[in-house]
Amino acid sequence: IGTGTTTTHSYSSPGNYIVTLTVTDNNGAKASDTAIVNVQSLQVSITKHSVRTRWDSNKKLGYIEVQTSFLVNSGSSNKISVKEVTDELGVWNLQSSEATVKINGVRNVLGVTLDANSDAIIDLGANGITLKAGDTVEITKLKLINNNQGSHSLTSQILANGFVLASNTVNFVI
Repeated sequence: IGTGTTTTHSYSSPGNYIVTLTVTDNNGAKASDTAIVNVQSLQVSITKHSVRTRWDSNKKLGYIEVQTSFLVNSGSSNKISVKEVTDELGVWNLQSSEATVKINGVRNVLGVTLDANSDAIIDLGANGITLKAGDTVEITKLKLINNNQGSHSLTSQILANGFVLASNTVNFVI
């Protein structure tokens, strides 16, 4: 509970909380809105996000290989996924349905899926992987295809239970 132009609130434990914001103007009129806030004890930071590109003029297709690395700064979770959010320029598809994922240097090959928005998802938790503070994750050989030559952007998101913990956008040309 708080008052003023800006207010903050701290939660003592992780979880989903229903938050209601009520605003009162100078004439006493009120308006409210409610949202669910997901509080995480897990903190991550993206340490690398890069894209290698190649355009095949015969096939009129652009090929990209994405590398994303992150560090688990605190907490632990078995519900972590990585999502590469594609731009809306052209049609994005997977060149390969697998990616190489190194966790603390140990190599795994995990499945990659595309959601309805053509965003690539690697669900670490669905593969039985629990990450904890100090773990490093490096994703390589995530390969996508696009039929639109030109400037693009790709946003890497690290999620826990579907909520974004960290994100980074890289711009590139194919």
